[in-house]
Amino acid sequence: LILFVPLTFLIYLFLPKVKPWLNINSKTLSETGMSNTLRPGDISSLVKNEDLVGRVFFSSQIPIHNKRYWRVFVLDKFINNTWRESKNIKNENLLLPQYFSSSISETLKNEEWIIEPSYIKNIPWSGKGIPINKKISITKKGILSIENRLNQRMKYHIVSLSNSWRKIKPSLEESNIEISDNNLLNKLGEKWLRESINKKEIINKAERFFKESNFRYTSNPGRMNKKNPYDDFLFKKKIGFCEHYAASFALLMRAAEIPSRVVIGYQGGDVIRSIQNKNYLLIDNSYSHAWTEIWLDNEGWIRVDPTEWIAPERIQNSELIINKNKSNFARYSSNFRLKIYSSLSNIELGINRIIDKLNFKPNSNIFSKNKIINRLISIFVLSICLMVSTIIILLVNNFKRFDPLKTLIKVYFKILKSYDLNLYKGETFIDFSYR
Repeated sequence: LILFVPLTFLIYLFLPKVKPWLNINSKTLSETGMSNTLRPGDISSLVKNEDLVGRVFFSSQIPIHNKRYWRVFVLDKFINNTWRESKNIKNENLLLPQYFSSSISETLKNEEWIIEPSYIKNIPWSGKGIPINKKISITKKGILSIENRLNQRMKYHIVSLSNSWRKIKPSLEESNIEISDNNLLNKLGEKWLRESINKKEIINKAERFFKESNFRYTSNPGRMNKKNPYDDFLFKKKIGFCEHYAASFALLMRAAEIPSRVVIGYQGGDVIRSIQNKNYLLIDNSYSHAWTEIWLDNEGWIRVDPTEWIAPERIQNSELIINKNKSNFARYSSNFRLKIYSSLSNIELGINRIIDKLNFKPNSNIFSKNKIINRLISIFVLSICLMVSTIIILLVNNFKRFDPLKTLIKVYFKILKSYDLNLYKGETFIDFSYR
């Protein structure tokens, strides 16, 4: 085992590998993760996947259930019955240079995130505070954005300092409603606008509409009419998942001339106790969620989650539909698996911290710039190392069987044999010596 330690370390540092080293999530985010578009049914299929997203630690107490909102995407453009991100004209970086000081007090570090690799450049956060990593920026829509796609685990802190993204006035995309075939929805929003004194009254009417119209929350709502899916949902089927409620509410607000947009991220999380006896939230894809943000002139962008009107237990208790049908054994095995993943990723992060402190940058392309040739040579070198290690282990085992005393006795017998002194059958070594 000791002989294989150097080989393992060299493999970890130099050989081309799929990151992270402990590859927990076998499926890529392009297959299972959220994206910057939303159609009815997208998130309901995603929550059936329980791949790990990340963990978040808090300097103070863990937020209560209905405060656990972790934003990732903001969709402000609606076209062809699909919510999309508007094309970004270089998002303004709202971070201030003085917040990057390395001497920031630990009491200010409100959130500490450790997230798994993904194929998107947006990373989750609560929307409160300022990141202290220079590679992370806050966009005008309140998204945490990084320069490159994340190909390994990442750790970052959010400090308790004020930011200004909620006060940035809505763009044209967030105010306009695209021409669509959801005529009944548009007429209802326009009716609320005519009958209401202010925006708060419109929101109250929307809340009453959702609460009193016999809507039902389900992860299997079935297909909606392709031509006018939101009319079909609001006035016929009345069963849906979080994205149905968030997207239709945002459209109703736009019809009533209230700027709105859909936010996609995560809501909730499992409370886990770490080895250091500290509680943290573990978040996987089953907590994927969509909600709405609306613009009020005196308050800025505020969160409204219509799911809470229909299924309050989902928000107030983080009660997932996916967990309702689970047996106790299934829940236990799921928690056990997540704890193992958490511990293993801590090991990798610890190794990476040591490498960073040593200022050592491993290079996987040490043989050739051609990736295919590099991988072939790497496999060949690995095979040679493995063969040498195996030979050494076999030699060590043979050396263990070597007995110098027995070897000397054999030499002693050979010398006496030259004088015609042979060992009789059944004669002991001591008897032979006396004779």
